[in-house]
Amino acid sequence: MARQSRNIPDDGYNRNSVNLLLSILFRYPQISTIKFLEEGTFRFTFLFKDEELDQQKIAEEIEKYLRVHCQLLGQEPQCCNVQFHSLGTYGRLDVLRDLATLTGAEISLLINVVQNALGSQLIVEQPESTPSEDAAYQDELISVLLEDLQDCPKGHTLYGMRENGLVLVFNHQDLDFRR
Repeated sequence: MARQSRNIPDDGYNRNSVNLLLSILFRYPQISTIKFLEEGTFRFTFLFKDEELDQQKIAEEIEKYLRVHCQLLGQEPQCCNVQFHSLGTYGRLDVLRDLATLTGAEISLLINVVQNALGSQLIVEQPESTPSEDAAYQDELISVLLEDLQDCPKGHTLYGMRENGLVLVFNHQDLDFRR
């Protein structure tokens, strides 16, 4: 799949930011959208069938796991927020994390915790089968890109999403998603 970026200045940070969003969405089909906010935070969005869930308990559990992971690494997260939103028969789970303390291992942990908490209610796009060595490569790439972006200047917002089997990344300033 060819990767193109239009309307996004081609400096190293923007290219790495786009590649990071693409890599995360390719690697984790559980993530519906991801937004890299201009203040240096990520918003991971998961969609699920809104049935009987103890949303407060799940949100507290996810946040606890993420904070403990940071503490084990000797870090204090600047932003670690978990929110549920109702969309009628569906729901949206948003997890906000700061770039400064986010790691590839933590993203993997987040996916596992969300999958365990939401179970079969989590809406997952069925990916093409990927060999385990591709997954390992994607994990390494995500970790490297996260590290490279740690000192990224703030000021740009990117939005990554899935649509009909494609992974798309947009410069958010050009879009109006109203959410």
